[in-house]
Amino acid sequence: MADDNVRSMNGGGQPNPAEPKHQDRPEAADDTLKAVSQAALRGNPIDQVRELLFGDAQRTNDNRIATLDGAMRAMELRLIERLDGIDRRIDELSQSTKADQASALRSVGAAIEEVGRQITALGAGQASDDAARD
Repeated sequence: MADDNVRSMNGGGQPNPAEPKHQDRPEAADDTLKAVSQAALRGNPIDQVRELLFGDAQRTNDNRIATLDGAMRAMELRLIERLDGIDRRIDELSQSTKADQASALRSVGAAIEEVGRQITALGAGQASDDAARD
């Protein structure tokens, strides 16, 4: 069917060697025929030849680009989700670290107070020992 349209368009009974074969992809042949008939309606033979030579490849590339674009968007969304998860984890660790730091600071403060009391008690005990010797 595609060969019949090509034969009638090029004016001879010979098939066009530049015409891509679409036996394994009937939807591509339909797309090519639609595009060629649109070019024929425009009446520009250059557009017809361009469509015959490059139309199928252009549509294939457009489909590949659209597929890659969709895959890239999906990867971008997954990356954003992962980065958001990392940000949440960093915030959790930051809060946990701050709480641990505050707890350690309180423990150190309590230990310093205890050492201060012991030193004071030792000082008071030594003063009483000195007073008892005198």
